[in-house]
Amino acid sequence: MDAAGEGDPLTIAFADMLASEVDFYKDVREGDRFKVLVEKVYKGEQFIQYGPIHAVEHQRRERVYRGIRYRGDYYDENGNSMRKAFLKAPLRFNRISSRFSLARKHPIIGGVRALLGVDYGVPIGTPIWAVADGTVVSSGWKRGVGNQVVLRHPNGYVTYYGNLSRYGHGIRKEVRVAQKQVIGYVGSTGLSTGPHLDYRLAKEGQLKNPLKVSFAAGVPIGKAEREAFQKRRDEMIAWLQGNTSYQGVIGETEEFH
Repeated sequence: MDAAGEGDPLTIAFADMLASEVDFYKDVREGDRFKVLVEKVYKGEQFIQYGPIHAVEHQRRERVYRGIRYRGDYYDENGNSMRKAFLKAPLRFNRISSRFSLARKHPIIGGVRALLGVDYGVPIGTPIWAVADGTVVSSGWKRGVGNQVVLRHPNGYVTYYGNLSRYGHGIRKEVRVAQKQVIGYVGSTGLSTGPHLDYRLAKEGQLKNPLKVSFAAGVPIGKAEREAFQKRRDEMIAWLQGNTSYQGVIGETEEFH
């Protein structure tokens, strides 16, 4: 993105769109290719901001992932929602400092102990998201993990966010939260050697490896909308492929005003 002369907001939005299909922490390799069809707002010749992204494409070897914007949401080429019930990660991160393990040497108290979650090594103050819609079970101090938020989600899932520096606005017991709402900020509270998020996920009381759990996609395009979506999809793919016969389509539909 930098080489193409684009800014961080577009990079982040692009990665967020494809986050359910591509793990940008470990899956991206040299030689991958990407395309983004995005509106850009100018005042005269001065760039002001990015508008909506209408389509994206990421190609890795022979596999191609595409996302199409339709009525404010994003879908793959088959009309399946790109919004998963759960996010793959609860924050934007540069590295995983410790992975799920049944036998890890504890860096402070010593000995071999299980780490039934994932530690994300990120700077203090990094916002932490709710990975899915849910309700706050608790927000407070817990021995070992310091400041912690616990969320209850549908279908027996519970998520845990530890070592926080502070909590998100209004985060307290029984408050409902939405997916990607900020519930806290990364810190180094509890038994910690540096700033990180201790993230854990349980299903019906049993802790799972968050990096290996798969979740269903959201609601797909309905039958009544399928023909209109397919027309929209074909137009956007043509734009991505450089077919100028569709030039002028974007902005002529009420959807984009």
